Amino acid sequence: MNKKNLRFVVALHIEAKSIISLYNLKKYKIRKKNFELYQNLGLNIWLVISGVGNINASEATKYLYQRSPINKKNIWINLGMAGSNNYNLGETFNIKKVTYKTKSYYTSTLVNNIISPGEIISVDKVEKEFSKQNVLYEMEAYGFIKEVEKFCDREQICIIKLISDNKKNAPTNFIKNTKFYINYNLENIEKLIDAHVKIASNINENNNSNLYLIQRKFNLTFSYRIILNDLVLNYQKIYPKNLLEKIIDESKDIKELINTLKNKIKIYTLRV
Repeated sequence: MNKKNLRFVVALHIEAKSIISLYNLKKYKIRKKNFELYQNLGLNIWLVISGVGNINASEATKYLYQRSPINKKNIWINLGMAGSNNYNLGETFNIKKVTYKTKSYYTSTLVNNIISPGEIISVDKVEKEFSKQNVLYEMEAYGFIKEVEKFCDREQICIIKLISDNKKNAPTNFIKNTKFYINYNLENIEKLIDAHVKIASNINENNNSNLYLIQRKFNLTFSYRIILNDLVLNYQKIYPKNLLEKIIDESKDIKELINTLKNKIKIYTLRV
């Protein structure tokens, strides 16, 4: 059985119900109950019910990280409902940017073609004005993403939001409509998650120690890490380690570093 390696943070049980059923998650029984947890150990899938709000989402994310097995290939997912000025009820979005006051956070840049990309403004209380168009308003994504960024790459962060209400339609029959909207879009939600799983499967469990030097200087995305892992391994086969450290130190940005390594490897290949 292939492991999925998924970690869900979901505010409400009704928002999680379809996911619990899809992956056959069972309630995790613990003596001290801080947050409600569900799991499928065979697939390495865990889900936490956080409750509403960024503070709860933040605490639940930390709790899930501490409780569930740590795996370099884990995909962290925040699924839930959101409001909007102009988007239609039930529309589903693959969130690429989360803004909270003056702070902005970003998710994977690699998976863009299954569910429409969108942007979130995360707020601390229920939004009723929806002053900006072409964005979603919600209350958990900031608390979620500010925590997961501490222990995984952007390419392993997935935020999925569905429209529950907009300028013209109040969130009436929330439970019934939430269940319908998520079930209706569940096939595409699963495809989006599987696309992230496929990308994460390329993560090399073996540490390349020299990547730490690069990570320390540059904030690497998953895609850059994959590129640099191969380049560094090839470079080390033909040049001394101290030369690599010098190149890293002298590089002004990640693109300059990549180009320098490619050119050095190319020059050596031409000589041979």
